[in-house]
Amino acid sequence: MGEGPPRNPLGPFHNPFAEELDDQFNANTFQFYLQDTYEILKNLHIASGFRSAIQTTHGGAKQNDPDLTGQDALPDGSLTASNAFLPHFSINYRINQHNELYLDIAENMRAYTYNPWFLGNAARGPWETNSNFWKTRIISNRKGPGTMSSATATEAGSPLQPISTFVNAGREEVNGGDASVTIRPVSGLEILNTASYADAEYRGDINYEGANVSLKGKNQVAYPRFIYKTNASYTYRKFQVNFNATYTGRRPLSYVNDVYVPSYWVAGLSSTYTFGRVGFARHVQVSFGVTNLFNSAYIGGLGISGFPVSGDYPTLFIGAPRQYFGTVSAQF
Repeated sequence: MGEGPPRNPLGPFHNPFAEELDDQFNANTFQFYLQDTYEILKNLHIASGFRSAIQTTHGGAKQNDPDLTGQDALPDGSLTASNAFLPHFSINYRINQHNELYLDIAENMRAYTYNPWFLGNAARGPWETNSNFWKTRIISNRKGPGTMSSATATEAGSPLQPISTFVNAGREEVNGGDASVTIRPVSGLEILNTASYADAEYRGDINYEGANVSLKGKNQVAYPRFIYKTNASYTYRKFQVNFNATYTGRRPLSYVNDVYVPSYWVAGLSSTYTFGRVGFARHVQVSFGVTNLFNSAYIGGLGISGFPVSGDYPTLFIGAPRQYFGTVSAQF
């Protein structure tokens, strides 16, 4: 076998729910992976496998104002989403050292989000998880300006009785880039720093409640301009420890950018010990990780029920608290 594929979508520390965790109150996750990779050429690999997952979301409303919600009580408890077979297939073709083409097809599962918790006890009913989400993507080092069309989903009214408006916001322009630096001061220690900047601006106007609202030059809601990540990894023989931290810049909450969600830091720590061959199993590894290491309080999900044109709207949700993950992996 030659050099392995540069990305391992089913690797032991890959968390398929990472994009969803900000939409949860507190989630416990169990996952099982099985994957095989076939090297057709030194720079062409095909991987296939499947994943089984169970995730339980805990939380709900701790306080209730009946005058606002119109309900005597709000839900509080847990919801569990599970799927025993989520197939995955990928092709990775490395063009050169800096560019690659990556085709990824996977059946994914999105765990329960905050939306059911908006309902009062009188309105509760069966909920379904979003599954059968197939995706493809092509990745390269391409950077630079781009344009796209966009739509706005605005909300007004109370959180439980929102007034929704969906209009075409016209053209949107995105300019940005990213840079990374890797430092290896001593043997076994690697420090990676990356920074990305993206200025996504609306270029047109919208008609809202009979009035023209100019969005020209306003940044896209919910997206930060600046993100910085640092990752320090130290390897000693069969043991590896990793520390990472991410800074996310402030994000516009309203379309006219008069209200912002504050910036925040979140860090993680993980370690891996490789036993090698144990009996008939090869590459046996035990890993343990902690996300949100310092238990930072920050705004994770926002705009679950839309965004205001101007001002505030109470659709802000606290980010995932400190969580622990353990993994045992082996090849046969």
